[in-house]
Amino acid sequence: QLNTNKQLTIGLAGRSQPKVQSVLDGILAELSIQPDEVLYEIVIADINDDASMLAMAKKSSVVIGCAGPYGRYGEATVRACVEGGAHYVDITGEVPWVE
Repeated sequence: QLNTNKQLTIGLAGRSQPKVQSVLDGILAELSIQPDEVLYEIVIADINDDASMLAMAKKSSVVIGCAGPYGRYGEATVRACVEGGAHYVDITGEVPWVE
């Protein structure tokens, strides 16, 4: 059950608003949550656009990277988080990336 006494805003980011919206809709349906039961924001960010990545990081407390391969896509996110003051965590299992 969702605890509505705490204010938590979840942001989902990606290059395409319709695709991110589709992912969000799937998450809400899977968890049986109505859109008005959670605060969320869709953020358009592209690793090829440093300004959009920095803007995303500045809006965030924590960024969870889920798009690999991290050797190709991870550095831009980490750099944005360092510059924007956000914590970073990812789901990688790519040993060379971790090292």
